[in-house]
Amino acid sequence: MTDEHWLNVNDVNYNGVFWCNRAFARHMLKAGKGSIVNVGSMSGVISNRPQNRPVIAPPTRLCIG
Repeated sequence: MTDEHWLNVNDVNYNGVFWCNRAFARHMLKAGKGSIVNVGSMSGVISNRPQNRPVIAPPTRLCIG
């Protein structure tokens, strides 16, 4: 994986979650109610062997909290 690809994937995975949550949070604050549910896979909690996917685990863990 090239550095450029790594940075692009992580930009989408990390910043995408943040920007979407921020955009929806603004509407929910204005409405005075709402919920955000971020969904991730088990890859954020366990290591799926033999599928070593270092690009997937950190942003998935971010969604889990």
